[in-house]
Amino acid sequence: MTGEGINENREYEAVKSNGVVELKMDRNWELLKRKCRTKMRFWNLNDPLSNCLKRGAAKILFYGLAFMSIFLVFLSSAFAESINSRAAVVMDVLTGRMLYAKHPKRRLPPASTTKLMTAIVAIEKADLDNVVTISKNASIVRPLKAGFIQGDKVTVEKLLYAALIKSANDAAVALAEAVAGSEKGFVELMNQKAISIGAKDTKFINSTGLPGPHQYTTALDLSKIMSCVLSYPKLKEIIATPAVELSTDKGEILSLKNTNKLLWSDGDLIGGKTGYTFRAGHCFVCAAEREKEVIIVALLGSSSREHLWKEAEALIDKGFQIIGNKKRLQSIHIQNGRQNKELSGSFGKYSIHGRNRFGHPYI
Repeated sequence: MTGEGINENREYEAVKSNGVVELKMDRNWELLKRKCRTKMRFWNLNDPLSNCLKRGAAKILFYGLAFMSIFLVFLSSAFAESINSRAAVVMDVLTGRMLYAKHPKRRLPPASTTKLMTAIVAIEKADLDNVVTISKNASIVRPLKAGFIQGDKVTVEKLLYAALIKSANDAAVALAEAVAGSEKGFVELMNQKAISIGAKDTKFINSTGLPGPHQYTTALDLSKIMSCVLSYPKLKEIIATPAVELSTDKGEILSLKNTNKLLWSDGDLIGGKTGYTFRAGHCFVCAAEREKEVIIVALLGSSSREHLWKEAEALIDKGFQIIGNKKRLQSIHIQNGRQNKELSGSFGKYSIHGRNRFGHPYI
């Protein structure tokens, strides 16, 4: 309501007390209310100025939130241009939503990030204490190995450490043979598991990630696979281990150092898995936690390890920044809602979030 229809000799004063706007009018105000009743049915007749202020504040908040959302999208678009990897995703683990994405569904070679699925299937199908005898086939696989030789007896747990920390192909093949009798049979289990967790744009042809036709994943699917890994405490513990020494039944000690460089430099990191082949480029998927929020970052097809680490760190920071921005916007909205509730205490059923008599929302 504007000042129209109010005589010049009407005196009123807006007083702000405890966040509530009070309107003080002279004794003729009651007469004026009755005259305007037909025009003000969906307003609060006891406090029209407060209602106007509330509606104005709501519009400001609405447009402010809209502008902030557009601004964040613009920043994300600009940020995307600085990510040189062929595909990337930042996922909020709690909601499963993507916070950032660059070609999230582009099918690309997974390289040794494949071993995450190898580990998932192995831990589901075999006991950690099961002893595995290393076959000739497993001992000669190349190129990256832990150093197991034919006839070595090693537990499933130690093989998992070797596969995820050292990215050892001999350990991955040994796990596959121990679980399914052959790598081919094991791969079928891997693909079944991928489908069951929603990684429908992923297909494996081996347990190692070594290059081959029709083996692919996406940054989005890789994020889902890492999310699945986090649900297994033992696997979560292994990917967080910087280095480990393993012993065989013959007393040989194998010293393994994690290929994930960020374990030494990023305090937020839970753990991750690297990968590389000439065709796949440098790949990495990791999980990080900050202030009880957990995100996953997946990168496929980076040109170098140096770029890989820089982009991973940038995306980790970006992910938590986006979550922080959303929390602040939600906090503003909640605070505004509380203020509206206080302001509408005497407004009956009408409020800033309600609808007028025509069924239209106030905003």
